[in-house]
Amino acid sequence: MRVLVYETNFSSSGIDYPIRDVFMALGYEVVMFDWKLYFFTNGKLSLTNRLKDRLFKSLIYKRINRDLINVVINGEFDLLLVMRGEHIYPETIDFIKKKIKMIVNWNTDDVFNQLNSSKYLLASLHKYDIHFTPRMHLKDEYIDRGVKSIKQVNWYYKEELSISEFPIINSYTADISFIGSMSNYRLEYLKYLRNLNCEIYGWGWERVKEKFNSNSFSLNGPIGQKEMLEHFKKTKININIMTLENRDKTNLRLFDIPSVGGFQLCERTDEIFDFFREDKEIVCFSSGDELREKSLFYLKNDRLRNQIAKAGFEKVIKGNYTLKDSVLQILKEIPFK
Repeated sequence: MRVLVYETNFSSSGIDYPIRDVFMALGYEVVMFDWKLYFFTNGKLSLTNRLKDRLFKSLIYKRINRDLINVVINGEFDLLLVMRGEHIYPETIDFIKKKIKMIVNWNTDDVFNQLNSSKYLLASLHKYDIHFTPRMHLKDEYIDRGVKSIKQVNWYYKEELSISEFPIINSYTADISFIGSMSNYRLEYLKYLRNLNCEIYGWGWERVKEKFNSNSFSLNGPIGQKEMLEHFKKTKININIMTLENRDKTNLRLFDIPSVGGFQLCERTDEIFDFFREDKEIVCFSSGDELREKSLFYLKNDRLRNQIAKAGFEKVIKGNYTLKDSVLQILKEIPFK
């Protein structure tokens, strides 16, 4: 099978396109169409380039669709795997359907959240043969848009950045930390951790410094994947708060944290327990008071905390939660050899 993947390089692990390497390891011919190369911010993430991307957005989209069509014409592909696809016009999908047997979409975000979508993607949803998502709670909304086939593909951890044995940490760099973009929803939760020496990393937190007691919180900018995973490993308690705007029930952090042996204190949802046993492999909270109470408890109980972290680590590492496992899930649903 010859596969065309519409995806960009978000990896900071030293691997340009992990998904390409997975397909190649499985014996497929793969061509990557990297849409990010068309944007000015690909060269440098500056205010000027962001403004250029916004100003020339229409022209950039036209070039992406023109070149994607040309790649398809010259490629003889059996499968087009689109990751999100907010830049692809509906008429481009119509053209590609005449050239490629199967066109599928794999989107880990909430496709109905305007921050992660576009009018082109929403208008194209029904044109894909299959949609793959970890957000099956949005199934009815997909169906309302004319989608005929929607399948669950779960989150995965970054195998190339994970570890093979549970770590023995003699000196922690932080008691409690949260890594993720600022939102008012998350802010309200984190306020309950005052006076507990909490480190926070991510976009936007500098805007709310005055709302925090500076002696309780260390507010920092975003960090790369390698640094983030190292931080998970060397923090006593890693807080995981869902993205309300993205209607999260599970998220990538759910697997990132245990993949390096980190202890996870996660906002409670029913879907989490499809993967982890509460108070055995993960600890959860549903309120600010419960978040604080459990943070205080597990800061004082090293042995139990490490026991739960180790069980979570073994669940992830020994389970089917790699990128390869996700790709195999997708290929299993493709109705031709």
